[in-house]
Amino acid sequence: MMRILIYTFFFFISFQLCSQQADVVDFIQVDAAIQPDFSNKTISGTATYTFKILKNTDSVFLNAHQMNITPITDEIEMKATKDKVWFLNSFKKDETYTVSFSFWAKPKQTFYFMHSGDEFWTQGQGKYTSHWLPSLDDTNDKIIFNITVTAPKHLTVVANGVFQEKTEESDNFIWKFSMKHPMSSYLVAIAAAEYEVLRQNTASGIPLELYYKMNHSDKAKATYRNTIKTFDFLENEIGLRYPWEVYKQVPVRDFFYAGMENTTITLFSEFYMADKIGIHDVDYTNVEAHELAHQWFGNLVTAKSDEHHWLQEGFATYYALLAEKNIYGADYFYYRLMEYASLLIEQDVKEKDESLLNPKASSLTFYQKGAWALHVLKSKIGEEKFKKAVHNFLNKYQFDVATTDDFMNEIKAVTTLDLTDFEQKWFYEKTFPQEDVYSLLMKSDYIQEYGKLIGFLQNNNADNFSDDILETIKSKRFQMAETAIASVANKPETVAIPVYEQALTSSEVSVRRSVALTIKEIPEVLHQSFNTLLSDSSYVTRQVVMEKLWEQFPYHRHDILEQMKNEVGLQNKNIRQSWLMLVMRTPDYETARKADFIEEARNYASPNYSFEVREIAFENIHEMNLWDARTFSYLLDAVKHPSWRFAKKSRELFHELWNSLSEFEKAQMIDKLNDRERELLSELTIKN
Repeated sequence: MMRILIYTFFFFISFQLCSQQADVVDFIQVDAAIQPDFSNKTISGTATYTFKILKNTDSVFLNAHQMNITPITDEIEMKATKDKVWFLNSFKKDETYTVSFSFWAKPKQTFYFMHSGDEFWTQGQGKYTSHWLPSLDDTNDKIIFNITVTAPKHLTVVANGVFQEKTEESDNFIWKFSMKHPMSSYLVAIAAAEYEVLRQNTASGIPLELYYKMNHSDKAKATYRNTIKTFDFLENEIGLRYPWEVYKQVPVRDFFYAGMENTTITLFSEFYMADKIGIHDVDYTNVEAHELAHQWFGNLVTAKSDEHHWLQEGFATYYALLAEKNIYGADYFYYRLMEYASLLIEQDVKEKDESLLNPKASSLTFYQKGAWALHVLKSKIGEEKFKKAVHNFLNKYQFDVATTDDFMNEIKAVTTLDLTDFEQKWFYEKTFPQEDVYSLLMKSDYIQEYGKLIGFLQNNNADNFSDDILETIKSKRFQMAETAIASVANKPETVAIPVYEQALTSSEVSVRRSVALTIKEIPEVLHQSFNTLLSDSSYVTRQVVMEKLWEQFPYHRHDILEQMKNEVGLQNKNIRQSWLMLVMRTPDYETARKADFIEEARNYASPNYSFEVREIAFENIHEMNLWDARTFSYLLDAVKHPSWRFAKKSRELFHELWNSLSEFEKAQMIDKLNDRERELLSELTIKN
């Protein structure tokens, strides 16, 4: 009965205080030391919190999901519930308190141990840091986080803030990091793997730490080629010096998103680590700029609640696009704005239009519609006034939270324009303001020319218009050649071949790739030209051309396979995995090694590889009917993968496969599963 009363009490005060604790207490700083355990996938550690009481109270809390908490200090009583640790005392207004405790957790989310056993990383936003470190799920209370991590000696640890020291302890190193300024708990991050680092300095003297894995040294220079230029541009464009002491970028395996803007440390998918060829297929520039912009918009100034989330994502999207404009030019900038507008108009047509201040709006609304709102606003009041207002907004609310009204008040302070109509259209109405957008787009000569090209392609049904297309290809204006090339796919060879010949001599990788992707049949006259694309500066082009040449020129299959047998391609091994499929479909090639190739194709589906590799492998295994008990167990593992997109596709593939098997085949599969896999299989088949 006493236990029931205690939990009832804590439930009641939790309900009363959760939404208002920021008015009662200010958590100032935490010094936390953690030690991840790879073998058990657990976290143990200690934390010392300093907090100031704003109103007299007898209890305050930190969020702590499914944790064992043990007090270290005796002065303050502690009680742990399912998702919190409570501190009980007669706390007095304006008094500062310190509390220390140890904790242990086996996190089901937020902290991820990789299957390889030599890498871990965290993802706080949307997952809650309080699953591995007692902290605050509420973004309104910002804390200075000083993190110490104990990890095996062969790993390099990276965390928020400035690296202070590394000390030896038995088979481990203890890595210590510190910060000067507060941040929301969801922005806490650590990562560890066998990293090396490329160090640079920005024009303003900010040290950059650009990490890469030891087997990716050839990719670091190419991937980070625009980092300095992007950083210097954003710092100048935003008009406020980078607000933190250091900036780091860290690639991690199996990351859910393109990137995540943790304070001073962006984690991003290692899929974006590409060499000098791969960067033409996988460009990190937009992701890099977007996450860096968040260091101001989101980290320095955080949206007070979800309805103002666009203040983070809209700003980061817009400033990333401005950074890309600085690198790739105005044509690129306006094409992307047009692309954003097209997506938002399509959303309207599907009757999924949303207000920008809808707290449950889609990413398209928060990101692209938010970016367009800023572009329109800047066009209305003028660039200089806009930049001044943004500077004032960031300066006024730095290390704090803000609302849309807070931002607009700074805008209104620098202009006498009546912005009532703008606010109504862009913040409150659901429909995307197409007229405003169209009028701005049409101020660009590039958009005018692109519109003429689209009109010409749609309205000209003649079979002799290749001369105009050739001129378009020669113009080298962004995306125009690619659009023109796609339009001739269904034209007679007399029209298409001159276009393809011109495009294949282009110096632009994207133009040559467009030919490879859109051509349906390779004319004999272009056979030799296509052979040269097997070594083009694009792994996507190489893969597509290899497949099309193999399919359309059977007498040359051996030559094609020989030429491509040592190619791997992008991080997902796109060329190698495609090559394996072609080898298996070529009966008289490498007959003595067929079993080895099948084994290799199956192995790529194992948890030893990233989900990008496994996704292709499962598709190939299914297409070639290479399923066996081992690959079936790999599929069961994939169903529980933390990347929900990969897990969803794996579940769909599982059900398709399971429903196609005979009862005898099912029994054979089940017989070789372990207990955990059988339990998961039972869960999947019952749900189905």
